[in-house]
Amino acid sequence: MKIISFNVLHIGDFVLTTSAIAILKKTFPDFEITVVAPKTVKTLCENNPVIDKMVYCPYPEYNFKSQLKRVFWFILNYPKLFFNRYDLCLILDSSRLSIMFAKALFIKNIAGIDKNLTGVNVKEDSKKYYDGSLHPINRSQIIVKSHFGIYNNALPVLPDYLKYEQEMQKLIIDKNNINIALCLKGSGEKKGKSSQYCIDTEWNRDNFAQTIKLIKSKFYNTDFYIVGAKNDVNYAKELAKQEKIENLCSKTTLIQLMAFLNNVDLLISVDTGTTHLASNTKTNIIVLQPNYFCIAPVSHRLTIIAADKVNLITPQTVFNAVDKFLTSYLK
Repeated sequence: MKIISFNVLHIGDFVLTTSAIAILKKTFPDFEITVVAPKTVKTLCENNPVIDKMVYCPYPEYNFKSQLKRVFWFILNYPKLFFNRYDLCLILDSSRLSIMFAKALFIKNIAGIDKNLTGVNVKEDSKKYYDGSLHPINRSQIIVKSHFGIYNNALPVLPDYLKYEQEMQKLIIDKNNINIALCLKGSGEKKGKSSQYCIDTEWNRDNFAQTIKLIKSKFYNTDFYIVGAKNDVNYAKELAKQEKIENLCSKTTLIQLMAFLNNVDLLISVDTGTTHLASNTKTNIIVLQPNYFCIAPVSHRLTIIAADKVNLITPQTVFNAVDKFLTSYLK
């Protein structure tokens, strides 16, 4: 069977949907799976053991211009996609545009979370497979489980990052010190329906600066590193200069970032894709999230600090969580 899966998502959401593809690949290893995703996640797709082929598309933003880019991309790629003659299309990005593309390709079998267009009722079908509240990782899994009638489970699957281990270890100032990574911002500006969520997940540089001071006052042998994307470089520069810490924004690929995070003791971050990458490493995570919409990374090394809005969380609260963790960790 030839399957095309639309995963046109931001980094964190993309990471979560790889678990659904992993379920499918584990159950039917001979299926050929093609994934459609933004170029921003390219290094997460190359050499990924559950992905056979990739088609890259424009980055998903919630505005008309972005949607128009996706339409033009589809027109240009239509012949190639059409003549592949896919047997099934998985809509893992919940996008109506993706559903329209699948129908335009005359793919008879379409599975997604839109009940009217793809035939899966997530809330109802979730009762068959999961107890309690539904984590976002399970939404994409339900699509696969419901369509194929299978009960397998899987965690997110990403390429092997350990080959970059030695290279990334060189970025660590002193391996004998406590090494803490900080991610100050989310995945950049999001417009439209996501803008309020972006506002509610902001935690400003002053809060990070105060937290660093509190940590250094008790754990003096601590080195800090700011990680993030190219767009975060200038934002992080002021804090890095003020606190004399390393600014590694844009200096690594996503897979290299995973290798780096695997070498630090702790990541302190707002809700962003970096936390989901970190969850696939052995590092410990403290994530700051709003109460109303927590998309927590899948990790047993995770501590969540939540409030109605992230900017209501105080540096003292974060320090208390760090203090509790490090006191136990250093024993």
